[in-house]
Order: sequence, then structure tokens, then C-alpha cells
Amino acid sequence: MVPDEGNVTSAKSTRLQDVVRMVPDEGNVTSAESTRLQDVVRLANNLMDQKVRASAARQVENKRRWESNQGNNHVQQPLP
Repeated sequence: MVPDEGNVTSAKSTRLQDVVRMVPDEGNVTSAESTRLQDVVRLANNLMDQKVRASAARQVENKRRWESNQGNNHVQQPLP
């Protein structure tokens, strides 16, 4: 027997409400492992470095395509 979709949705909603009730109102939720500010800064720097490297690689590839295409632009256009 296939459960009714409405019952499944209400069951999920009820479980979600139970989880939300367990979260403190003050917002004092902490992680299992404390994170130092230095670790967060290092992570942010690493992510930005990855983004910059990817952007630079994309620009080099686009420039390479543009330069290789410049020699091919001298082809005559077909007559209408």
C-alpha cells in the first residue's frame, strides 16, 4: 500500500517542528569542534585563492581562443 502524500508531508512537517523546538531561542548553538578565528580566516583565504586561480585560468583560455581565432577572420563571407 502506498502512503498518502498528504500524510507523508504532514509527518515530515511534524518532525521538522520537533527539531526546531529543540534549538535554543537564544541562538547559542555551538559546534562539536571549536573553530578559531585564525582557522576561519585561513579557510576564507584558501577559497578566495581557488576562485582567483580559476578565474585567471579561464581568462588565459579565453585569450588563447581569441588569439587563435584572429587568424581565421580573413575568410571571405559567402555571397547572398
